[in-house]
Amino acid sequence: MISKNTAVINENNQLVCSCSNDEDNNSTLSFNINNSEIDPDKVPFTDQFGMSYEKSNDNTTLSLKKKSASMWDAGKYLCFNGYYSTHLYIWVKSKERFFLTEAYEQRLKVLNFSELKVPCVPTSPCYDVKLFKGSKELAITEKNGVKFDPRKGFIITSPSDIIKAPLNFTCSITVDGRTENKLYAQLLWKI
Repeated sequence: MISKNTAVINENNQLVCSCSNDEDNNSTLSFNINNSEIDPDKVPFTDQFGMSYEKSNDNTTLSLKKKSASMWDAGKYLCFNGYYSTHLYIWVKSKERFFLTEAYEQRLKVLNFSELKVPCVPTSPCYDVKLFKGSKELAITEKNGVKFDPRKGFIITSPSDIIKAPLNFTCSITVDGRTENKLYAQLLWKI
């Protein structure tokens, strides 16, 4: 799971990302973090979350820095210059919380019968995430139409085969003897 486009850091570690253009390319560098574009004309600045954005004097490097990363800094960091783009997915592993989403109950909606996402996103791709339908653990296999992407959660490709009526899904992670559960309740059908 950890690849050249993936980084895992611990919560409270420093987060530093840089993106560079070559000197012959005059285009403007820009960052996009979790689908939010950072306006390159406002750089340098520090946002309300303590992330600072800087660019080099020759405008060939754009950097972002945060002294103490939190789990909410996790996500897709995209750098682009008008012609090319590159990205890095950053995980911020938390010892306090195993799931990136809030711990309260979530409601799911099936928009069509071809796919259902149960967004159990862990704070580390190394965590073993389990999915339960009611009290029964679902096997994560292509044969039964359940797969897991730690950036999105569980994807059920044939929900009508698994779901016959409204029910609860629970995601669970156990690390060092401590278990955290995430409840997704009362599936709503939308036609």
